[in-house]
Amino acid sequence: MKNTIQNSVYVLMLSLAVSISVNARPLPGLEFTSRIFLSNLNLSVNVPAALQSQIVRQDFENESIFSFKNEDNSTVFLFSISKVTGAQWLQLKNQVKNYTIIENKDEVITFVQRAELKTLKGPAKDKCRSMMAQVDGMIASVSR
Repeated sequence: MKNTIQNSVYVLMLSLAVSISVNARPLPGLEFTSRIFLSNLNLSVNVPAALQSQIVRQDFENESIFSFKNEDNSTVFLFSISKVTGAQWLQLKNQVKNYTIIENKDEVITFVQRAELKTLKGPAKDKCRSMMAQVDGMIASVSR
């Protein structure tokens, strides 16, 4: 009896796994993405193809900044990815707002700072606001 129940559970789990993999679809808006490697941080991030021409990336020694490019070529901060030492973090953490630590390993802290919606200004603020959901997806895609 016990083997029959175990076999039934196994078959049910297998059929569920097959059903999920057959019906799996990419998240809307992320069907066509490019994986961008940030060599300065030894990380990569997915950027939707539709946004690539609208996003400007600036790379520094321990930070990459992603900004929205307005029609007049001015930029609006969207998010940044930074790496700092534990000692640097202790000095910075009270000055940084709207951040998420994505890794704390070997005394090196990697964090993402995201633009706050209320601080977005300028003629393209509505477009920036609509991009923020995709920005969240980009942030979630950050990996080694």
